[in-house]
Amino acid sequence: MEDVPYVNGGEVADLYAAAVVSDSAVIDTSVERCFWADSARDRGELDRAVGSAKRAIGESAPARVADVDGSPYKLFYF
Repeated sequence: MEDVPYVNGGEVADLYAAAVVSDSAVIDTSVERCFWADSARDRGELDRAVGSAKRAIGESAPARVADVDGSPYKLFYF
């Protein structure tokens, strides 16, 4: 993986297009893309998904706790 510095998206448009083609070999592109828009429907679905994830995490014990620069991070496996 490499960092590609840019000022605006147009500068990396060709790299992005090539990455999409490359990734399509391992990503199922036969179905509609999953992404969130700002519509009321999508925001509602996102809110429900976040709530579900928070409940799953809240009801689970962490697999382990890692110390990162003096701050504890709870690691979960699902």
